[in-house]
Amino acid sequence: MIACDFHLHTTFGDGKNSPEEMAAQAFSDGIEILGFSEHSYLPFEEETMKPHEEGEYRRRVLALKDAYRGRMKILCGVEKDIYSPIDESVYDYTIGSVHYIRCDNAYASVDLSPEATAENVLSFFCGDPYAYAKAYFELVAGLFDHVRADIIGHMDLLTKFHEKQSLLDTEDRRYEMAWKEAVAALIPHEKPFEINSGAISRGWRSTPYPSADILKFIRQNGGRILLTSDSHARDTLRYRFDESRELALACGFTTQWIPTGDGGLTEVSLL
Repeated sequence: MIACDFHLHTTFGDGKNSPEEMAAQAFSDGIEILGFSEHSYLPFEEETMKPHEEGEYRRRVLALKDAYRGRMKILCGVEKDIYSPIDESVYDYTIGSVHYIRCDNAYASVDLSPEATAENVLSFFCGDPYAYAKAYFELVAGLFDHVRADIIGHMDLLTKFHEKQSLLDTEDRRYEMAWKEAVAALIPHEKPFEINSGAISRGWRSTPYPSADILKFIRQNGGRILLTSDSHARDTLRYRFDESRELALACGFTTQWIPTGDGGLTEVSLL
C-alpha cells in the first residue's frame, strides 16, 4: 500500500506544527505522498487560515515541493467548508467538508465540543437530535453545490463525540434515512469518502469515521474511499492507518482513490 496522507493541518490553522515540521516528520516516517489541506477561511471562525495568510501558506508548501522533489511528493491542498468564500481552484486538490449548520443568523458547530453540540441541539432544534442530524446531512448531500471537492471530508462528523456523549441512536430509522440520502446524493460525483482517524488521535473516538454501516452502504452502491489522518500534529500522521485499512477491507473495499495533483484521482491497492 502506498504510504500517503492527504488530510493534515498546520500552524496556519489549528495545527500544532509548521508545514516544514510536518514535511520533515512525514519524510522520516517514510511517507511517499504528503498532501497539505489547511482549513479555508471562515469569517466567523478564529482557527482557520486568514485571507492574508493564503499566499504565504501556498508559497511555503510549494517551497517544500521543491525541497523534497524526487524523494517525497508534496501536494498543496485545502479543506474547504461549504460556507467558505475562498477560490479552491488555485490548489492541487480540495477536501469538501461541513463543520457548521447555519441556523437563522448563527452558525452551529458540529465538532467544537460535546457541550456545544448539546446546546446547539437544544437551542436551534428544540432538543430534537434527529432534526439536527437531518439538517446536517442535507448540507452534506449538497456539498458539491458549494465546493469543487476532490475528497468528501468526514461525512458523519456529527458523531465525533458520540462515544463520550450520545445525543442520538445511530440505529434509529430517522438517522439512517438522513445519512443514506446524503450518501446517495454524493456517490454519482465519483469522489472518495475519507475514512478519517482524526477523532481517535484527539481522544474522542475509538474507531474512524464514517461508521461501518455507512462504509458498507457506500461500497454496495459503488462508492470510493480514501484513508486520511486529519492530523493536527506531526506525531499523528497516518494515525492508526492499519485499523482504517482493516475497516475498509472488512467493508468490502480493496482499493482507495488518491489525488494526483492535477485535478484527477488514481486508484491504488489497499492490499
